[in-house]
Amino acid sequence: MPGWDGGHKTELVLADVRKDEVLTWYKEVPEAINEIHSKVGYGKNYGALRKAAVKAGKKFYNIQTFCDTRFAQAERKVYKNFVLNYLTSVTHFQEKVENGKDEERAYASKFLAEMYKLVFVVTVIGLSDLLAKVKEVSLFQQTVNTLPWEVTEKEAEFAHRFDEVYTKQLDFKDHESRNEPLNPADFPLLCAHQEEIETQGTFMGVALKTAPVHGRDFKKVFRSVCTTRLAKCDGGVL
Repeated sequence: MPGWDGGHKTELVLADVRKDEVLTWYKEVPEAINEIHSKVGYGKNYGALRKAAVKAGKKFYNIQTFCDTRFAQAERKVYKNFVLNYLTSVTHFQEKVENGKDEERAYASKFLAEMYKLVFVVTVIGLSDLLAKVKEVSLFQQTVNTLPWEVTEKEAEFAHRFDEVYTKQLDFKDHESRNEPLNPADFPLLCAHQEEIETQGTFMGVALKTAPVHGRDFKKVFRSVCTTRLAKCDGGVL
């Protein structure tokens, strides 16, 4: 199905994944990001967020809102820009907690509690990397002049590579991948921040929190998220 139909097929699959009872986090994460962005996507708060980027010494990236009718490249940008704006957003909401009105302090505290969770942060980073792969095949499906069998071959190649390369790397319990590092070419964002998160328990210098049962074993939590969440997104699903 060359053209838009192929891209729509992939989006329908992703929509079905969000209904999966095992992968509930795949629905919850973009909903959480949308709620956070609803407070900074326009007006004075948008301007304040841009100022927070200057204060944090970071480049500002456009706020992206998740919509389940858009193609994979749009969904991926939601996660990618959220990650790139992470320190900016934290700086903004910390300012609201310290100097905002009661309502602002309430929602800012709620958002920061979510953004400080190591599980949440690693999940968003991992989704950005994984959706980059889905984006590639989705864009190929949308190419008007491709032949039907070329699309079929590309989809089969994608599913195979997803299962045999991407998710196997993420499964740290798998005996073949346990002692092998993630490939930066496959997971650029995860690899860029893995050492900081695993050794220091921070992301962009922001201290992350784990469940009390895990204590300060940040490495264990990082790899648990990869194994129990991200590695479950096999090619047959996505």
